[in-house]
Amino acid sequence: FQIGVQHQETDYFNSKTFHWGPYLQLAYINYSQSIFQISPEDGWGAYARYGNNQNIKDSVNYDKALAGIVGYLGLPKHHVLMSKINALMTFETVSSRFGASSSSQFYASDLLIPQFILRGYQPYQFYGRSIWNINTEYRFPIASIERGFGTDPYFFKRLSGAVVVDGLGVEGGSVTEDKQFVSRNL
Repeated sequence: FQIGVQHQETDYFNSKTFHWGPYLQLAYINYSQSIFQISPEDGWGAYARYGNNQNIKDSVNYDKALAGIVGYLGLPKHHVLMSKINALMTFETVSSRFGASSSSQFYASDLLIPQFILRGYQPYQFYGRSIWNINTEYRFPIASIERGFGTDPYFFKRLSGAVVVDGLGVEGGSVTEDKQFVSRNL
């Protein structure tokens, strides 16, 4: 449980806006990972945050909520089915820049906070004031190598694989391969 105050600066095409405001956050984690695991193998976690954003200079006030839930289902040894759902909702009709954007990779696979991952697309390609995302993965070991070669400074421990499915919805916009803006609705 956390109560705090945040300061946020948004830079959008050289137009800066500043917000500050209180937030309330609640998180629960019931999973862990050892150095011998590809990822967490069992358990779940949830995250919810509500924040009020007051303008500091010439911008709008808005409230937003973030939430996420992740679950790991352990199958045979080191086989894992992971499912993660994330959402951000901005309650007022504000510019898309005050919401969130998609990312193309997990910065850490076991982070609970919403990351809005859509693999195969460019980072920030989708953005909006409200956004939801689902990631499902089946991770599995392929081979245990556990060897290096002579005095070379590398060591191969194991080879793992994953089958992934991602989905994303955004109320805002996206950028096409031709660098054109396309309006998106959830």
